[in-house]
Amino acid sequence: MANPTLPTLGSALRYYLRQHKLSEGDRAHLKRWLNEVDDPVWGQLAADTRKYDQLPTFVEGPYSVFISSALRARRFAEGEVISPALQRKRKQQREQQERSDLLTLANEMEGVVRHY
Repeated sequence: MANPTLPTLGSALRYYLRQHKLSEGDRAHLKRWLNEVDDPVWGQLAADTRKYDQLPTFVEGPYSVFISSALRARRFAEGEVISPALQRKRKQQREQQERSDLLTLANEMEGVVRHY
């Protein structure tokens, strides 16, 4: 049986939903997790982190690390967060495409001028 003084996944999720500014996508994600709080894997993860002292425990326990990591991964996967390197690469690709489009337009205009 779970220790009543230790946070549960459910209490951590409710705490997180109240205390943090979240996007609608993040809120929906955490609300889906609330439907799965009884899965024993969450208790095992928390017990293992306490046993091996691998993660910091905050007010909401070791679950805060799982929650914040999952939300960061979700935002990245959904394209909500883009690393600076990826931003530079996308900017370079857009600029390259723009130059290519302008060159194509210039060549087409040259053809139009020759035709008329």
